[in-house]
Amino acid sequence: MAALSGKVARIKLCAQTATRSTNEAATLAPGGLVLNIDTRAKRHWDRSLTSTPVVTQAGATAVAIGSSNYVVDYAAGQVTFSTARSTAAAITLDINYMTASYVGLARGWSLDADVNLLETTVLSTLSSATVQWRTYTPGLSGGSVTMPRYLSDSTGRVFFDLQNVGNDLILELIPSTGAGGYQGYGYVESDSNDVSIDGLAEETVTVKIDGPLTYTTDL
Repeated sequence: MAALSGKVARIKLCAQTATRSTNEAATLAPGGLVLNIDTRAKRHWDRSLTSTPVVTQAGATAVAIGSSNYVVDYAAGQVTFSTARSTAAAITLDINYMTASYVGLARGWSLDADVNLLETTVLSTLSSATVQWRTYTPGLSGGSVTMPRYLSDSTGRVFFDLQNVGNDLILELIPSTGAGGYQGYGYVESDSNDVSIDGLAEETVTVKIDGPLTYTTDL
């Protein structure tokens, strides 16, 4: 398990209906593998199974790139190709993006990410050696984020409500100002409140990461 903490957690709530946009400009990073959509407001994409982005390479005749040639990070608005492509050719995207609005900041955050390790130890009679060490194969990855925040009448009980309806959240987790951060989709897993008579009312929200959590220097 890997644990991180940080100074800023930006929390966004996705709209319930996606907006279609075509021929969006995108920039291919040096190396030719990672493609980022240029318009920041359109970087959170609809992740339903029927909403795969269409990636098109410009030329004398525009050619759609087959979806088997890349993987999509829907939270970050990013495409990663399996093999490098020329940075000289313009690439555009047809996407369904989700309008996201901020629901507040946390006063800190902690991230726990882990990989489920599956034991593959085999006891064999084909060797005279005594087996002393277990062996493992990495399984599925997962993570959760805990965010403490202060409560006031103006903030309402937004996370308690989100826990009940299961809305998509997008998290932008920044370890320090001016640095990159982690980004991903998630759902509110728990919401606890602490209201003491001699202190400020506090809320601790735990969000379960749903899908990939990626690191980017371009938040």
